[in-house]
Amino acid sequence: ALRYPGSKLLETQRDASVRIDWLETPLARFAPGLSLEFRGSLPDQLGLTLDADGLTGVAPLVPDSLGSYLRHLPEWVLYFKQSPPENVLVLKTLGGQQALAAVEAGTSSVLVQTPYPLLTERLAEDSRFPQIEFRATEARALLAEDCPEPCQKPEQNFDRILVAIESSAPVGSTGMDPLKTDQLMSLEGMQSLLNRLAPGGWLAVHRFLLPPPRGEMRLLATVITAMRRQGWKPDQRLGVFRTLSTLMVLVSREAWTPKESSRFREFCLSRGFAPVYYPDMPETEMNSVIQLQEPVYAQGVRELLADTPAFHASTPFDLQPVTDDRPYFELFLDWNRLADIRKSLGGKWEGLVEAGLLVPLLFAAVSLSALLLIGIPILTHLRRMENTISVLLYFAGIGLAFMLVEIALLEKLTPFLGQPVYSFALVLSGLLTASGLGSFLSSRFSRTGIRFYFLLLLFGLFFCFRNLPDLLRELSGEEWIIRLLWAWLVVSASGLLMGIPFPAGLKHFAVFGKHTEERRIRVAMAWCANACASVAGAAGAVWIAQLAGQSILFLLGALAYGTAWLTLEIRGG
Repeated sequence: ALRYPGSKLLETQRDASVRIDWLETPLARFAPGLSLEFRGSLPDQLGLTLDADGLTGVAPLVPDSLGSYLRHLPEWVLYFKQSPPENVLVLKTLGGQQALAAVEAGTSSVLVQTPYPLLTERLAEDSRFPQIEFRATEARALLAEDCPEPCQKPEQNFDRILVAIESSAPVGSTGMDPLKTDQLMSLEGMQSLLNRLAPGGWLAVHRFLLPPPRGEMRLLATVITAMRRQGWKPDQRLGVFRTLSTLMVLVSREAWTPKESSRFREFCLSRGFAPVYYPDMPETEMNSVIQLQEPVYAQGVRELLADTPAFHASTPFDLQPVTDDRPYFELFLDWNRLADIRKSLGGKWEGLVEAGLLVPLLFAAVSLSALLLIGIPILTHLRRMENTISVLLYFAGIGLAFMLVEIALLEKLTPFLGQPVYSFALVLSGLLTASGLGSFLSSRFSRTGIRFYFLLLLFGLFFCFRNLPDLLRELSGEEWIIRLLWAWLVVSASGLLMGIPFPAGLKHFAVFGKHTEERRIRVAMAWCANACASVAGAAGAVWIAQLAGQSILFLLGALAYGTAWLTLEIRGG
């Protein structure tokens, strides 16, 4: 961006979670989905990049940034020919343009959530609108913070809720998108949004279009399924339209009246937007504006409403709604339809990597590398020892189990604490410190003590498998420092117990009653087996989480530790 004529860097902000660069550049022109009927000009905007990537335009939150262009954005459907709402919630925004639209509509109170504290502070400092309040709390935590579900305080609900489009901005095809988690777009997250609608309230989710249709159709499937779980009839409360580059999904708390359908249709046609679905929409309008070769979005919505299983059976991608335990919204890979996916992506194999093949390929590569570089050098010594299978099974088992639990804690605590850097720092430092302490204390334990702590570890992991998600959900509305202390307690307790098996195994397999040379080889074999399993287990754990969910990692970790313990009991003497 700085290479473009007239561009210059104004300011750089940094903290532990993000680097923010503010630029003055003619490239900063952010108004996604702006109607082609608009003939005016946009206000001056600053450029914003996060970690030197993804340029976004930011209009200053001042009266000069208001204007008729806001009435030609897709978000204006929330206010078109309606009384000004009392309160509006804007989630996952970067520049706050959606808040400007709410102010333009005469809203009394606007609550804006951004992903980063630095950005929140800057926007709040520059804002000249007293009715706008900013929060940096994670979106799901914010919903639970003001009023834990189910919310029994009507005054804490919102007349309008908008999920901003910035969260769906397309990025380069690096294959990393399937690793991103988004609990706001899970089934449970969507139900949280619906639960916070006030009587007569509206929810809008704005998203970029990226063919072939994947994220857009998963969003629609999630919204429709969430409404059915609420006991709502989605065909009576859903509206969808598209612009040249974006899709807007609209949900009302009450069933649409003919007046609402007429208002929705008038808004779309007056702005040149293409209606995709609204109650009692005639089929003649399915592809009447911004025509496509095939009205795939209109057909997809109707198939989802009429026969959801048939829709999912007909698409080459996995577009089932995601859950809190498996919140990988951008993971679309269906292993049974790899050929169909490749065909839909123009025959390009790199499209499979973008759809979710990166992690399995990484798992295969690191497993092979670990075996070649760590495992094979020790093979020449296997015939010189007894009980080699027991040694390999034990130390590989505890290495694999450690990584399974570590990845599970990282995945579960990231949305709980709000930023990956917080969970990474806590889990890594907490596990290493606590497991080191556990290893030190294990030297004092007898065989009976080791057995007791193994059983305690298995019980703790099974508890995490069954109850940790519910515990974190209950605590998600607490202050950040309280959540941090609870997360530290979970990590420290797990790490303390997980530090015991390795030195206990060395004591029983390698040291007691063995000659010096055999002891040396056994120790080397123990480290090699543990290292191989740990290296492969890190990528394998992520793959398992994508396939079966994050909580299952605790159960598999308990199974691996249990297998190691049985090996110790049977052959350890």
